[in-house]
Amino acid sequence: MAEHAQIQSLNLANNKLSEKCVEPLAATLRVKRNLKELDLAGNGISNRVTKNKIKNVLTWVSEIKF
Repeated sequence: MAEHAQIQSLNLANNKLSEKCVEPLAATLRVKRNLKELDLAGNGISNRVTKNKIKNVLTWVSEIKF
């Protein structure tokens, strides 16, 4: 992703992402301060600790769906 891209909403629902993808994804999105919505629904990310990891890294995102 280009550093200047202005992504506000990212829908990654139903893409067969595993809980192993959460940390690399959060690290990549860390620079996307304009991101307001992230949809990860339907990916089988159900572990509370894993969900909290992404919420703690992306604190400015107002809506994260699991």
